Amino acid sequence: MTNPSSPLPPYSGHNPFRVPAGYFDTFADRMMERIAQLEAPTPVLHRLRLLPWIGAACVAALTLLLSHVDMDTNHAVAGSSSAYEERAASAYEEQLYDYLIENSQLLADYETDY
Repeated sequence: MTNPSSPLPPYSGHNPFRVPAGYFDTFADRMMERIAQLEAPTPVLHRLRLLPWIGAACVAALTLLLSHVDMDTNHAVAGSSSAYEERAASAYEEQLYDYLIENSQLLADYETDY
């Protein structure tokens, strides 16, 4: 069955690719040598071995630093709470006086009550 319009020559059954003599006799040994070369251990740097310890030390230092910062800010806020209450009270009094000034009769009544 040949096709006269095909540009390829007819198949002759000949294989042009050949394996060299004795190639597969030593193939397993050569492959094991290549695998051993790929699996050679790489040297570990000393810094890389210490990396988990350095990370743990950084976390501990940050925890201590932030715990001291939080304690200092809590004391500062606790001390300023009375100042905040005084400012809020004076702001309330100012709003009250503004309301009473708008209604002058209420202001006169308020002043005489005390």
